[in-house]
Amino acid sequence: MRSKDLPERVLYFEPMPLLRVAPIWDTCRAMGMEVIMVDRSKVGETLGYLAGYEGFAPRTEERKTTPPGERVLIFCGVVGDRLDQVMKALREAGAPPSLQAVLTKVNANWPMDRLVEELPKERRAIARRLLLQKGQS
Repeated sequence: MRSKDLPERVLYFEPMPLLRVAPIWDTCRAMGMEVIMVDRSKVGETLGYLAGYEGFAPRTEERKTTPPGERVLIFCGVVGDRLDQVMKALREAGAPPSLQAVLTKVNANWPMDRLVEELPKERRAIARRLLLQKGQS
């Protein structure tokens, strides 16, 4: 699964189901990306399945899932400079804060709720590294 060969898509989970935040929706669509709204009942599905990629089937086993309490954007097939352009456009459009991630070969088999659990841990680890680097300079 090479990102540059995949169609550009955004998995968008909105914790307030009746709300579709226009700056996110409009910006991503204007940039030619397909926006896939992820329903609360689907957060236990794998990211690859949610993104509609070949080789990923719906989960068959029952497992308890907890929908995220925050807005989530997962960029699929959006890499490098293009990802930077999208992030800049979202900021300029006034998009509200969200947890953000990129679909990778590693996390494509993860359920969405697992990825969302990992994001705050990753954010803290990055902040610690930055503090350590700043203290060493």
